[in-house]
Amino acid sequence: MKSKKTMTLGVDLSAYVTLALPEDTEMTPQNLIKLARQADEDGEFNGQEVIYQPEWASQEGLRIVCAKGEGGLGLQHIPVSAPGIDANAQESFAGSFKIPGRDEPVQVSFVCRKGATEQEKELAFFHALVEEASALYDYLSMGDVLAAPLQQVAG
Repeated sequence: MKSKKTMTLGVDLSAYVTLALPEDTEMTPQNLIKLARQADEDGEFNGQEVIYQPEWASQEGLRIVCAKGEGGLGLQHIPVSAPGIDANAQESFAGSFKIPGRDEPVQVSFVCRKGATEQEKELAFFHALVEEASALYDYLSMGDVLAAPLQQVAG
């Protein structure tokens, strides 16, 4: 008799497609971003199919998506191994802190893995802040700091 118990696994990996651009393509970040979004949404670019090929060597972040027993859904979203951070799986962010008694807020930029939780972003932000302005560290522990919302940086 076949078991009624199942487990669905998931991993994160990078996938790529290389597209030939017309010779007259304006090679600015803004234009390339526009073309990339259009190609991704349309599934086609300049007569070329947009089919991403997985890069299996980039596989990371093994997780149990769900496990079902005889009674239905049991467990879900269980990390098995932590996802790493590589250049293809990062997002850039910027944030600022307003320190009481100072006119200008402290500005920092940092990177996190794509899909990072708010707690991961905040930890990376605080780490970047301490690296940028270690002399201001005492203010952070006093709780008198006003933080601006973190902003994702285009790119």
